[in-house]
Amino acid sequence: HNEVQFTMSTDAVLHGIAGYFHADLFGHAAISIVKETFTQDLASWYPMFFPIEQPMSVQKGDQITFSISRCVDEHYVWYEWSLAREGISTSIHNEGG
Repeated sequence: HNEVQFTMSTDAVLHGIAGYFHADLFGHAAISIVKETFTQDLASWYPMFFPIEQPMSVQKGDQITFSISRCVDEHYVWYEWSLAREGISTSIHNEGG
């Protein structure tokens, strides 16, 4: 389980969170799909969109918490996620895969 917190820089309606990938491998070697550090010709990694069922209105300055869990059982691996804003939280999305 992991949580990421950020502060809204503008008023908006959130429909979900986009996830990007950057990994420092060894020394100066890295792979990335982040715009600023994108690895050229990297065709096997793509951004992920984590949608929420009910859009969430947010204001500039709001603290947002994105919670995500990697879940496993004997047959499957899946992710569950939610968003929270100052005491208001979405339901857990993709619960049970």
